[in-house]
Amino acid sequence: MQLAGKTAIITGASSGIGKAIAQELDAVGMNLVLTARSQDKLDQLAASLKSAKVLAAAISDPDVPQKLVDFAIATFG
Repeated sequence: MQLAGKTAIITGASSGIGKAIAQELDAVGMNLVLTARSQDKLDQLAASLKSAKVLAAAISDPDVPQKLVDFAIATFG
C-alpha cells in the first residue's frame, strides 16, 4: 500500500507512541494532522517534520474528533 500523499490524524502526538508514529509516517511521506494538549510540544514536533499541521486539543472533548476531520480536509483536501 502506498502511503505517500495520504493524510493521517494522530492523537497523543506530542510524546511517546504518538510521536514515534508521527515520525515514521512522516518518513514515508504522509500528510499529518497532529493533536495533543500541549501546543508547545506539538509545535516542536511539527517543526521537525515535512508535512505536519497541529491542532492542540483534548481528544476527550466530544467536539474534537469532528474538528480534527474538518481541519484535515480543509488543510490537505
